[in-house]
Amino acid sequence: MKRTQLNLDEKTYYQLVSYARREKTSISAAARKLLTKQISKEPTSTMEALLGLVELGKKAKIKRPHDLSSRIDYYLYGEGSPKFGRRKK
Repeated sequence: MKRTQLNLDEKTYYQLVSYARREKTSISAAARKLLTKQISKEPTSTMEALLGLVELGKKAKIKRPHDLSSRIDYYLYGEGSPKFGRRKK
């Protein structure tokens, strides 16, 4: 486990304390349970969404440049962009 610290407003803190008492558990265990429950409600994680895009690209047989990983800035921002670096003359 990783140790962390949360700052809660008074109302949220007392709601958490009340929940912990009802569940007959510690405040930390109650917070972990509630956070895990809420996070698991998320429809998909970012990684799952990205993997879904990769699969979609494979099915559509989308081609990519062979140097994409080494020239990612060029493909994202284009030549001459201030984010890309110095403009070539």
